[in-house]
Amino acid sequence: MADLSQPAVPPGWYRDPWAASGQRYWDGRQWTPAARPTPSKRIAWLWVIVAVVAIPVLFFGGCAAVIEFGSRNAHNHPDGSYELVRDQGPGL
Repeated sequence: MADLSQPAVPPGWYRDPWAASGQRYWDGRQWTPAARPTPSKRIAWLWVIVAVVAIPVLFFGGCAAVIEFGSRNAHNHPDGSYELVRDQGPGL
């Protein structure tokens, strides 16, 4: 015998049977008046593209900044060694 306490189709947003371009909420027993437009998949792809471009740019830009600012505080010697110099501040 079927368990009638559990709905055959779980509650959630589904394609609206009356509007081709939207979604309607199914409460587990019937369609509700709540409706919304179908979410755009283009927006999700836009975020993926932004992340794929931004993450390497930020990583390599950060590495370049560390190398550049780190090299400003080092004095190279002819033998290939270097010496870090601390900023003493103005007048010290």
